[in-house]
Amino acid sequence: MIDSFKTLARRHGNSGLLLDANLFVLWIVGNVDKKLITEHRKTTDYRIEHFAALEMLLGEFKKIYTSPYILSEVSNLVKAIKQPYRTQMLDALRSILQLENVAEAESSARVTCMAECFMSLGLTDAAIVEYPDKNVLVVTDDNPLIGKLQKLKRAFCSIKRIEFQSTDFV
Repeated sequence: MIDSFKTLARRHGNSGLLLDANLFVLWIVGNVDKKLITEHRKTTDYRIEHFAALEMLLGEFKKIYTSPYILSEVSNLVKAIKQPYRTQMLDALRSILQLENVAEAESSARVTCMAECFMSLGLTDAAIVEYPDKNVLVVTDDNPLIGKLQKLKRAFCSIKRIEFQSTDFV
């Protein structure tokens, strides 16, 4: 698995990685407390191994991109948990956004809503599809978005589709 991540980083490292909202939430929840991954309503489909794989993948890239739309979703989704975790989630989001390798890509909703995929994917995912650097690696588990990226022959990585051969991540 690590070799696969290194290969992805070699191919897309100069362009970076674009993390979708649900995996961004997994990143935050796992950073706050790995045990919460199975409890937070937006991460119950994931295991600690998925978080560990995501962390490994993120570690291979010099740049991690996001967008205002992704961040808006993330900030709303991470709050779907009781205190004191809610505050810890928002603190973790704040800390991640201060990292030098995390960059916010600008996108115009006026332009994005005119994209062909807007009606089927919505604003956030349409902005991912329309991201200007077509060599960026999109990390997502969203099946409609994956389908569109496949049709466009765009690079993506699905954390859920990774096979785990050991449990050394725990």
